[in-house]
Amino acid sequence: MKPWLKNQALKRFMPVSLAILLMFTLIITVPQPTASASMNAGYKTFVMAPLNLPTTTTDWNNFKNQLITLKNNGFAAVTTDVWWGKFEPTNNGFVWNDTNANYLKLAQTVQEAGMKWIPILSFHQCGGNVGDDCNIPLPSWVWSGGTADDRKFKSEQGNYSNEYLSIWYSGAYTQYEEAMQSFKDNFLTSYGSIIEKIYISMGPAGELRYPSYNSHDSGCGYPNRGCWQSFSTPAKNDFIASMQALTGSNLATLNTRWGSSLTNWNQVSPPTDGNTFWTGNGVTSQYGKDYLNWYQGELLAHFDTFMTKAHTKLDAFGVRIGAKVAGVHWKGAEVSGNTMLHSAEQPAGYYNYDQILQKFKDRNADLTFTCLESQNSTGSPVYSYAKDLVIKVADIAKAKGVNIFGENALAFSGDTGKYEQVAEHLFNRNFKGYTHLRMDTFVNSTGGATSDMGLIKPRIVLTPKAITFTVSGVPITSGDEVYISGGNCSGCTDSLGWELGKWQPVTPYMTQMTSTGTAGQYRVTIQVHNNRNYEFKAVKRSSGGTITWESGSNNGVNTSSASAANWTW
Repeated sequence: MKPWLKNQALKRFMPVSLAILLMFTLIITVPQPTASASMNAGYKTFVMAPLNLPTTTTDWNNFKNQLITLKNNGFAAVTTDVWWGKFEPTNNGFVWNDTNANYLKLAQTVQEAGMKWIPILSFHQCGGNVGDDCNIPLPSWVWSGGTADDRKFKSEQGNYSNEYLSIWYSGAYTQYEEAMQSFKDNFLTSYGSIIEKIYISMGPAGELRYPSYNSHDSGCGYPNRGCWQSFSTPAKNDFIASMQALTGSNLATLNTRWGSSLTNWNQVSPPTDGNTFWTGNGVTSQYGKDYLNWYQGELLAHFDTFMTKAHTKLDAFGVRIGAKVAGVHWKGAEVSGNTMLHSAEQPAGYYNYDQILQKFKDRNADLTFTCLESQNSTGSPVYSYAKDLVIKVADIAKAKGVNIFGENALAFSGDTGKYEQVAEHLFNRNFKGYTHLRMDTFVNSTGGATSDMGLIKPRIVLTPKAITFTVSGVPITSGDEVYISGGNCSGCTDSLGWELGKWQPVTPYMTQMTSTGTAGQYRVTIQVHNNRNYEFKAVKRSSGGTITWESGSNNGVNTSSASAANWTW
């Protein structure tokens, strides 16, 4: 009995000492390149403001000084939550300049600092999620005139979530439209020019997902499996209607399809067998596939409706509109002992990432994906495939032409390894930008730079510049491929340069060069940092996988003054 769905994990390679690389020829079996070292030509770095901003005690002068420091160190924009629970305390009673919700003052301060602004229209609750340090519920009036079952998600445990209006409550979209219209009316004329892009909160924690690992349920959070959120009457009725549409309302056809013996349509239900859905054959059964397709499909229908309305209301700003997808990475490693594979992702609504990203493509929406700082941790009980999940989603985004941005899932400071992990993803997987959680990691309360500014700035806060690399005189045998790899230096204590492969002799990190038509001459144009001394070498890879580095001293280029580098093997 097959207990889980299979997802092929990508092989990862450990770094090898540069000294060894330059002294010896290595024989390495490498996968076909799906990416290569290079910055996205439009890459920018952003930073998150505090969750609760603004408040009655916000020191606007200090905030302005913080933004100026961030701007002077290369950050392009600041993201802030624009809380529904603050700006619409009564139905259609929009307040944009209240002392506790002075978003107009916030925009003015960003403008005065010479910074760009990324407002997140936050239709979710603040509080109850990892890292939340505030309590901002949804406006109380949104629950009036209806029952909890009508307007809230209900879980398999029978608990209701207060964090986001249920996607089965159609009346929510009228409220979202009114809020977006008011935002446009109040910010387009005076502050439209400082807005970099706009993000829409599509679910709890501002992410396109179900509240499957949130605080209203017990035992469903990290590192456990998630809990299904489809047990309200509207949700169950929708599942029944969907199965009726699938079978022409023929219960006998459904029984044949599922191998069941249902006698009434009301017996059609979301999974009620808890862990057995994954440890047994539920997830791989036709019932399981139909349920998972419906469950994710409902989430994507919500995204489709909401994003369509967002474009209608907000395209006047002339900027990109986006949404966030959570990196639900635990229970995802395909290893022995993980008998509940993807049991965290699937209750969140993530069953088929190809379909999710296709919907972003269809609706012309930017995607932000989290957990870029996280490594795989495949042991019990976490069974995490965080790094492989980022690679998987980023590769799909690239294939579909979806703009993908990155974000760290949890705050961290002083951890060089995590900054390096983020940079590795950003500059090998075509990320168009990165937002760091949060700004107090890099500036103190009065605007002074912290020590972490010195960690993130040379690794992540980079400005792309196209450099054309051309090597001549390469001794070629039939089937050979030519690549380039390098960094800021070889053997230095603070090696940088994931955007040029960081001396890795494997794909996707080294970048393939193409023949110019002249014998032994190869060329490639790569987006690298616009102000860095790079060292690099050409690399040959034979058809059998043998890696040969060119001999001699490293080649060099200073990108602040050059736009090309030419050398002979």
